[in-house]
Formats: sequence, structure tokens, C-alpha cells
Amino acid sequence: MSIILIIAAIVVGLYFFIKIMGRRSAIRLMVENYGLIPQKLAPLSDREIKELLAKLHHMAEKGQSVALETATRPYR
Repeated sequence: MSIILIIAAIVVGLYFFIKIMGRRSAIRLMVENYGLIPQKLAPLSDREIKELLAKLHHMAEKGQSVALETATRPYR
């Protein structure tokens, strides 16, 4: 029984580690590519960060510079 608890704790720890690293990676990408301030992105949830990154990437691909500037203004 003890081995199962140890394995479960390791799996849960790895899950949260991967989740935190993904969040930090997305924030770093937005800081480097779009000039956003990390402190203003910190209060956002993981879901909001993921949606914002997808929206910014989509606008950049389409060449919508005005919309991209409008979307990034609150985080600069």
C-alpha cells in the first residue's frame, strides 16, 4: 500500500510540475514575442493564458496588427 501512495504522489508531483512549466513557457513566449510584462500576466489563470496566447498567435498569423496591439495593450 505504501508503494502505491509513493507512486501516486510522484505522478501528482509530475503533473503539477509539467503544468507549471507549461505556464511559464507560455508567459515567456508572450514576453519575448509581444513585449508583455510578466507581472501583469501573473494573475491570469492557466486557461486564460492559453486562450490569450492562441488569440495573439492567430492575430499575428493573419497580420492583424491593430487587433494585436489592442489585445496586448492591457498587459504592457
